[in-house]
Amino acid sequence: MKKITACVLMICLLGLGTLAYAETPSEGASTDTKKPLALLQQKVQTAKELYSQLQPQIAEIRDNRTEILGLRAEARKAYDAAAEHVKELKENRDNLTDEQVGELKQAIKTLRQYRLELSGTIGNIHTEVLEIRAARREQNIEQIKESLAEIIAIQEERIELLKSSIEVMNRVLEID
Repeated sequence: MKKITACVLMICLLGLGTLAYAETPSEGASTDTKKPLALLQQKVQTAKELYSQLQPQIAEIRDNRTEILGLRAEARKAYDAAAEHVKELKENRDNLTDEQVGELKQAIKTLRQYRLELSGTIGNIHTEVLEIRAARREQNIEQIKESLAEIIAIQEERIELLKSSIEVMNRVLEID
């Protein structure tokens, strides 16, 4: 017990002996702390202005992404229906004409082409996002705007390809 009391007493003495009192700030020191705060507020204001300038493009990108997701779901449904229809047509080959077979082959060829074009645009958006991050670090507003415009162009290309694919699959459903 004596050892514990002695240890606590030593810690208290060392703790009190090593306390340092902070210097009271002078008038000049208080303005130094206001400068970083003003600089930070200015940076925040600049970021808000930049965001408001880019907001229409960002909103369009979000809308395009939502549309792409909806079209992908629709394309999956159309693909499943078209695959089922082609399966039924294969079971009844005797009823197919040469014209219908030609239409099916052309549709398959077109769908493969669209799939290749779609897969060619997959990494492009990711590349542009990386460029936006780099431009944000460098505070290059023009590069950010260009990258956002490029993302929008890629998304619109994907939307058109998905719509065309769905149209082709719907034409396959019409073949009887």
